[in-house]
Amino acid sequence: MLYTIIKKDSLNKFRNKICKLNFLKHKKIEIMNTFGLKAYDYSKIKVMAGNGKKLTEQERAVLSVEKYDQQIRELEAELKPEKDELEVEIEKVDGESTNWRHAEVLRGYYLLGESKQQAASRVYGDSTKQDIKNFNDILKTALEFLAKVSNHVEIQELNIEDWKE
Repeated sequence: MLYTIIKKDSLNKFRNKICKLNFLKHKKIEIMNTFGLKAYDYSKIKVMAGNGKKLTEQERAVLSVEKYDQQIRELEAELKPEKDELEVEIEKVDGESTNWRHAEVLRGYYLLGESKQQAASRVYGDSTKQDIKNFNDILKTALEFLAKVSNHVEIQELNIEDWKE
């Protein structure tokens, strides 16, 4: 087993993946709303053209939703171990810090993929210019706490034998 400290660049990479996941979910919902599709697992049915030649717009929409579902499942599976580990580390920040906002800004900005405006609004009740400045200050301090408490994040070492088939 190897150990590492959580760094800002790895958090930003994780956040980018969370933002991509949020985007995919939004696009899926947008398509479903546009075409009046219900929340249904479309991956379990086979969509075929109704007239045997061309797909209708609704059939194409179902295929798009199916594609988004697949991408969402894959990305969620990829993110789960890292997200679970980050949640544990943020709980440590919550225990270490006397300011509850430290853990909340980390949760909102990194785990949920909120923008600074959204996270500031959630933490301060508004997203004025001053609230965003305060958010940036709290985030900086929260990252320092995170670096301090995350000095034993476990990373599994991959065995070369696992890669051979």
